[in-house]
Amino acid sequence: EMLSGGGSQFVTTNDDSSEQFSSALNSAADRLCTSLLAVVSPGYVGNGDDSNEEADEEVANEIQIDVNNQNVSFLSEILRAAGLFMRWYGQCLQSSLESVSNSAANPTARLKSKGMLLLYCKLLDDATLQSNNECPDIPRFASVCIFRATYGNDVVTASARKSFV
Repeated sequence: EMLSGGGSQFVTTNDDSSEQFSSALNSAADRLCTSLLAVVSPGYVGNGDDSNEEADEEVANEIQIDVNNQNVSFLSEILRAAGLFMRWYGQCLQSSLESVSNSAANPTARLKSKGMLLLYCKLLDDATLQSNNECPDIPRFASVCIFRATYGNDVVTASARKSFV
């Protein structure tokens, strides 16, 4: 079980709960990536397995966004959720849950991958999204995702920053 110890500090009581928590974090991050890629590329089908950074990069290169489609608001919501997830993980968990961050793969790794950074940049740079009053939040949330993916001192973030630059 997870016990709250004041603010953002958590303590795990056994290895099983730590593994379950890590699995839940990885599943949430994977679902965010898969949802984001499915919105920007209608033909995208996630394989449900571990991330495939090459496939993510391929989808990012071929994004198709219909600004008249209702998926634009969903895209905005998914981008916001991805940015908040990266912030939450970096601020709350990375520092206070050393056993989780050391024993398991960083769940934000796929959100900070080269393919996802490319997607955030393309969404930020898309002129139709910037000029459309229906989706003013997409470029803003894309820039927040770029910031969250490249700001920090952990290994995954340093790698993302290197890829971005």
